[in-house]
Amino acid sequence: MNIKRNILFSLESRKKDGKPVVENVPIRMRVIYHSQRIEFTTGYRIDVAKWDADKQRVKNGCTNKLK
Repeated sequence: MNIKRNILFSLESRKKDGKPVVENVPIRMRVIYHSQRIEFTTGYRIDVAKWDADKQRVKNGCTNKLK
C-alpha cells in the first residue's frame, strides 16, 4: 500500500503598516493527503532571520524568545 502525503513548514507572511513583520512570526504547517489540504499554525514562533526556508526548519543554534 502506497500512502501519498506531503508536509510543508513555512512562516506566516504578515504586514504591519505596509511593512513585512520579521520578528516573532508564527510557523505554519501544511499537510496534503489524498488531494486534501489543511493548513494550521504549530504554536511556535521564530524570527525570519533564524528560519531556513530551503530546509523548512529553524537554523541550528537558534531559539525563539521563549527559548
